[in-house]
Amino acid sequence: MTLTIGVQLLVILGASAAIFAALWAVQVRTRDAGVVDVGWSGCLGLAAVFCALTGEGDATRRLIVGVIGGVWGLRLAWHLLSDRVLMHHQ
Repeated sequence: MTLTIGVQLLVILGASAAIFAALWAVQVRTRDAGVVDVGWSGCLGLAAVFCALTGEGDATRRLIVGVIGGVWGLRLAWHLLSDRVLMHHQ
């Protein structure tokens, strides 16, 4: 499925807003804003994958951008989660 850039941005905006609203609620309850960094990096990685899957252009280049962006964002999210969030709650 190919989406225009405008539709991609709207989907990313909506999904990110929902995720950040949930993370805000977690932050209010725990008083630890580190979860927001995890959400930011995870959303960025997922946005790269989403754009690669639904974007226009050469499929090989989209695959490369999606894999690199997805791996980078999700690796950073995992690192921040394990190092900044989970370690402080032990």
